[in-house]
Amino acid sequence: KYASIYEDYPDQIFYDVLTLSGIDETVEIEFYDSDATKYHLVLEAVFDGNTVIVDEVYISPPFKFNASIFISYYNDKEAAFGVYLEGGIIDGIELYLDVYRGSNKVNEIEYIPSSEESYSSHDHLIVSGLSPETEYSFILRANYVNPDTLREESLEFEQIVITTLPKLDISFEVVEYDSYYEVFVTSKNLELDQVSYEIYYYDEVNQYWYYLESNYYILSNFDGEEYQTSFIVNKQIFDEYYVEIMIESSLDYQKSKSLIRIES
Repeated sequence: KYASIYEDYPDQIFYDVLTLSGIDETVEIEFYDSDATKYHLVLEAVFDGNTVIVDEVYISPPFKFNASIFISYYNDKEAAFGVYLEGGIIDGIELYLDVYRGSNKVNEIEYIPSSEESYSSHDHLIVSGLSPETEYSFILRANYVNPDTLREESLEFEQIVITTLPKLDISFEVVEYDSYYEVFVTSKNLELDQVSYEIYYYDEVNQYWYYLESNYYILSNFDGEEYQTSFIVNKQIFDEYYVEIMIESSLDYQKSKSLIRIES
């Protein structure tokens, strides 16, 4: 018989039974529970109506670690990536984002989660200092000591390739009034053709930032040379809140550039 054992539920063990009928027989057992802490195999024999344990063994599954990245946004000068760790944060594993231009490695950024709960899109790996209209490759890499072999190992995950946007020429102004802000944005081209804002407020009871509202405005051509838009953002009643204003592509949400964060 055999069973998977979980660290969080050590007393909840459910065995499957496999009957061996031959004197010299080889069987293959496949464990599907990849999250198990260990596996328990017991060889039993029935003799004269009594069950006797002939042998037993505990097997630890081989060490494995999975992670992935996804593009949060990119523009002419920077790119940001969210990180997902399968199973959460594991002590002793160091994560890096390697940045390549062609075959040349031009940067290496360590990923440090801000908390145990934030190993996701809440944390961003931001790569700055990129050149416009240039192809870059980004590879997530993990360095760790394999607990099975006690050897230092390095593992590379998926590669993401992007070409940065042409150089952006954007200007903006925020005018504050008693109960609202008025925002003016001007751009020389339509690589990014709409301006949006998002408002978040802080809940002191739950100690968490919550989304409140958002809106967007399309850039329009008024003088034949520049594209402009303006809009109003009302001030909020919350003690702590912020307004994130960005310019982005209406066709591809990943093409985006933060303009300003207005804080209460």
